Amino acid sequence: MDNGWQNNNQQNNQNGDFIYKQIMEDKQKNRIWSVGSLVIGIFSVLCCCFEWPGLIFGVLAIVFAILSRKNLGYFDGLAIAGVILGIFGTVFSVFMILGGYFIESSEFYDEFITEFEKQYGDMNDPNSF
Repeated sequence: MDNGWQNNNQQNNQNGDFIYKQIMEDKQKNRIWSVGSLVIGIFSVLCCCFEWPGLIFGVLAIVFAILSRKNLGYFDGLAIAGVILGIFGTVFSVFMILGGYFIESSEFYDEFITEFEKQYGDMNDPNSF
């Protein structure tokens, strides 16, 4: 009688271990989107001063976090950090793009250059500084 109970218990234990291993493998496969979101979100913050790369990386970080949410069924910590960094990088990249467009096409830019040249000389002449 003990032998039958022991075999049944071992079989249940082996099935439980198999199911646990399968769940952990699936989680590790799905977390790749979360890690990707975090890494690309960091790139978006680092590149937000370069305008377009920061915008592209920011949007990709948000998309990767959404893909992670679809695979896992919830936002894990890495995906949340990726979304936050992606939004931060995207917003500042948009500010840099709009600021560069409006400053270069406005009278402010022309006035700044003329005042700078009055104070410090010609910008294209390295000996004038």
